[in-house]
Amino acid sequence: MAEAESSAISDYVGEEPGWYQDPEDPNEKRYWDGAQWGQRWSERDPERPPRPTGKANRLAVTALILAGIGPLLIGGILATVFGYVALDEIEDSEGAERGKAIAQWAIGLGFLNIAVWCAVIVVLVAVLT
Repeated sequence: MAEAESSAISDYVGEEPGWYQDPEDPNEKRYWDGAQWGQRWSERDPERPPRPTGKANRLAVTALILAGIGPLLIGGILATVFGYVALDEIEDSEGAERGKAIAQWAIGLGFLNIAVWCAVIVVLVAVLT
């Protein structure tokens, strides 16, 4: 890794400071200060979707919390519903909100909670009858 990085640096030694193709990601441009690569990247290629820069969607976070407490109440159902609503809001925000992975985890855990509750009910019915 260090060898590849040093060869990428040596390719630019002597170059004027400025924006150059990032040696680690050819789809990005990175700032070369004349001696080393900076931590700043230029704007993404317009054909690529932008990175989400906004806050995490609150419904997605709420859904994940509900999925965590799902076994206590009807959290599994609410987590699943809130997760799907959050996904729609995140998609509609066009990158202004993030939290897609949180919403997806909440949906998955919500379904898991629902499945556990269904299994418990089936076992209880079988034992009590």
